[in-house]
Parts: sequence; structure tokens; C-alpha cells
Amino acid sequence: MFNNDEPKIKGIKKLFIKNQTIISSGLPSLDSIIGGGIPLGSYFLLEEDEYGVYSNIILKHFLAEGIINDHALLLGGQSVDSRKFIFDLPSPLHFHDTNNLNSGQTNNNEDSLRIAWRYQNLPNDTINLNTSIFGNTYDMSTKIKKCVIEKALIYHWNSYCVEFSYEKLFAYIKNVIEESQCSTYAPVPNRTVLRIALFSLGTALWKGNLIKFLIKLRFLLRNSCASCFITLPTHLLKDLKILHRCEHLCDTVVQLKSLINNGNMAYSDYQGLVILKKLPIINTWTFSVPESNDYAFKIKKKHFIIEKLHISPEFKEKVHREEEDVSEEYKTTQIISNISHLF
Repeated sequence: MFNNDEPKIKGIKKLFIKNQTIISSGLPSLDSIIGGGIPLGSYFLLEEDEYGVYSNIILKHFLAEGIINDHALLLGGQSVDSRKFIFDLPSPLHFHDTNNLNSGQTNNNEDSLRIAWRYQNLPNDTINLNTSIFGNTYDMSTKIKKCVIEKALIYHWNSYCVEFSYEKLFAYIKNVIEESQCSTYAPVPNRTVLRIALFSLGTALWKGNLIKFLIKLRFLLRNSCASCFITLPTHLLKDLKILHRCEHLCDTVVQLKSLINNGNMAYSDYQGLVILKKLPIINTWTFSVPESNDYAFKIKKKHFIIEKLHISPEFKEKVHREEEDVSEEYKTTQIISNISHLF
């Protein structure tokens, strides 16, 4: 995607082993489980949770990372107003809370020294974020300043007066790629990265063929310095064949499952589950293998965190005690029944 003679662009990273140029999703914990980041020229399909709350949070981190690195942004969809959505992006942590970040790292080092030697080599349930400096950590309690967002190059396609047609959306994206100098045919000094965010494709309000739109857009992305982040409300799709074809066309597929109305106590520490359906394999024969197939997400201390799913020790002890109580009750009933047969 980029040659060595080209100027350095903020917010990109070269993976020489995979022959890929990647950008951060805005969530270091998400980058670590999908192979380092989102490759340029690729799709990222996020299957929305039932209420669409957490999918919008991840999308905000994706856009905020573009604002911080001076990338061009394109927002389109019919579920939200992009002009209001863009001013609700989280602010990076290092801009205003560097002391807390440093203190947290020192506390982790002190805790690691207190751990007994026989437990130090055991696998950790959480994803280690300190090993990678790619991407930023964001605080959802604060927002990026309005003056910073107004200086960014942002394109909007979701006016309520415009017909929601896949053909018109594709034509608009094609013009933006040429206008923002994100095409591979653009002059080298002016070339930049474009982050495309499309909200809630596949609903009944859209007109046209979604599969045809994805095929045409995929060819366009492969010849540009852009990555497309798509959210798909799978619970509203009536035809599962369309969902399977969308997953086949996209390079990275991640599904979110909300646990808002879930009564299972094993998931009490989490807000939802993360299911990896497909990982990107572009320009390479090598592929990333995640450490686990079971991931969950939670909002902890104003941060959106994805970690390996595990049951807390308290819940394990509770289940073990309940099993012991049931076994003891069964034994007592058997003894009483045996005694009753004697009389």
C-alpha cells in the first residue's frame, strides 16, 4: 500500500511479515485479537448487538482514532445523524490523564512482584495492552474538543432529504476517495488515509442490492488507502443468506451479543460477548491465531475493554457449594427411603 519512498503518515503501521499496512481500530484490546489492527483496503464488519448501543461505542473509537491521527473521515447511514454523532467521540487518555496511566502501570508492576513464584507463569485472563504502543486509549467520560473536530476533513452522507440508495452511496464514496487524495493513483506527497464508517446497512430503508454494493466497494477499497467499518443489524435481517454472503465478502467479521437481559450469573462481570467469525488475510499466506475463542467486553473505569471470558473464582466456589449441598440432600433422602423400607 505504501512504499519506502513515501512520506510517513500518522496512525499507520507496517507488518512486514504479512505484507500489510494497518490502522488501529481505536481499541488496543480489539486490535490485539484481530491480528494487530485493520488492514488498509479492507472491510471490517461489526454485527450489532440487539440495541445497537455497544456497536456505536466501538464505532466512535474508530472515528476518534482517525481524528487524532489527521485521517479523513466519511460517515454514512440512516440510523443516526452523523453531524451530531461526530461531536460525541471520546477523548484520548494521554491528553488529560497521563498521571493516572503512569500510576496504573507502576501498580501493575508492584502487584506482579507480590505474586507467588508458582503462579507467575500461568496465563493471564486479560489482554496485555502495555506490550503494544500502536493506537490510543480513550476515556468515554470526556469528549474531543469541538475545535479539533472542526479542523478535521470529514464527509457526511446521511441527510434525511437524501434517498438511502446503495448506488448513490457508492458514487459518493468513489468521489470522496478521489477528492481526498486517498486513491493509490493520487500523487505521493498528498496521499492520506480515509476511514469510512457506514451505519446499519441492510435494513428495510435501504434501496438496491447490498451484495452488489459490497462487491463494487471492495474493488474500490483494494485500490485505495482506505478502510471501511460497517455495522450490520443482524437481528433485523430476514434472509440469513444475505448475512452469510456479507460475512464472506468482508475481511474481518466480529459479532457482539448484549447481556443486558441475561440472567446468567456467570456473565455478571460483563456487558456482552465478542464472537470472532473471521480474521483478515490480505496479501499474505500467514494468518493470526487468537489466544482464545471466547471473549467478552465490559466498561471499566470509563474505558471499553475486551478480554478473555472467564468465570470469577467466587462464582466457581458458589457452584461447587451448591453441588455439594445437592449431593448431601440426595444422600439424606436415600438414607430416609432405605430406613422407611425396613418398617
